[in-house]
Amino acid sequence: MKHVLTFLLFIAAWVGLMAQTVDKQILLKQVIERMDSIHNVCYYQHAKSWMPGDTLAQSYHHFTREYILPQDTTIGAAFIKTEMPDTTIVTTAYDGSCLASFSTADREVRLNDFSTWKLPFRPVSPPFMSYCRSILKYVLQEEQGVQSILIEEAETWHLKLVIEQEGQVEFFGKAYIMPSDPVFYKDPLSLYDLWIDKQTLLPTKVRREMSHNITERTYTELKQNPYPTNKTINIQNLIPVGYEIRRPGDKASAATPGQMLVGKQAPDWTLSDAEGRNVKLADLKDSVVVISFTGIGCGPCHASIPFLNSMHGINCQVVAIESWEHKTHSLQVYKQKNGITYPLLLGNDDVLNSYLGNSRGVPLFFVIDANHIIQQVFNGFDSKRSPDIIKQAIEKATH
Repeated sequence: MKHVLTFLLFIAAWVGLMAQTVDKQILLKQVIERMDSIHNVCYYQHAKSWMPGDTLAQSYHHFTREYILPQDTTIGAAFIKTEMPDTTIVTTAYDGSCLASFSTADREVRLNDFSTWKLPFRPVSPPFMSYCRSILKYVLQEEQGVQSILIEEAETWHLKLVIEQEGQVEFFGKAYIMPSDPVFYKDPLSLYDLWIDKQTLLPTKVRREMSHNITERTYTELKQNPYPTNKTINIQNLIPVGYEIRRPGDKASAATPGQMLVGKQAPDWTLSDAEGRNVKLADLKDSVVVISFTGIGCGPCHASIPFLNSMHGINCQVVAIESWEHKTHSLQVYKQKNGITYPLLLGNDDVLNSYLGNSRGVPLFFVIDANHIIQQVFNGFDSKRSPDIIKQAIEKATH
């Protein structure tokens, strides 16, 4: 049904192009040529994301410096992404071979050179120029299963792209068909919208819609070639003095905040659920409690839902605490869509800091006995192993 509706909407939009006089192929080639003449850019990025069915978006704001890097076969660019309004605080950087993620709270930087990465692409979220160029080149290929139209608006050209391949298509430097997954990429249809400014012939906004997630990026105050053409990014020069360097596979140098709570009284809390009602830890009495710190949009968190449903009210009481700053309406949509039978609560800074410290890595499971003493803490969820491990912890906490 979704495919039929999309097709009908596509036809309706096509019929509405009576006033269009610009040849799509020629215009898109001009846009790519215009982008290829730029060596580097800086801009402010305003990003939004939604779960399908949600009407309230999460918003993110960054300042980005992007350098075109043809020799990089991954995304064709290097970039530095910084905080706003303090653009001196680097959050993420990619130099063509290594991705760096900075944490000012933990005073550490995580480096990944992808030497152990198994997939055919690097999961590097492409910056503006790289992302838009990949989409435009894909449209010009005119592959089977790809439909696109160009709509003239007051100040922009609006490119609408409908892709129906074997799986959903993501752009990491070039188009990749994502493998089928029970959590993400369940529907093979991918929708992209790209807006091109008529005066500059440069994209200004991109919208992407998948079965699991909708994102929208808007770029403002873009400056072209603000840096020397021979300037490159050196990750090592970006690492502040005193920061600990972590790489994939490194063991944590110390116990996590959650693990340090084992054997201690669980910090008390009162939080509102998806229906706006208050839920208190103090009211969860006379049985083992499993607290799942989760995030809407987190794959392993989503995969744990059937297991938690099966345990709630039978082996223990389960509550989940949303840790990624979503709103109450988002909880309502997520709970209904996924058939969650246990309370889904909206976390706040006090609770998250008490249990997670500076980290927001989820899922994280706390097994608490009837006296609210934390017995065990589990990080992550593997559908094959985690259920048995958590069940054993629940049984042990019961006796």
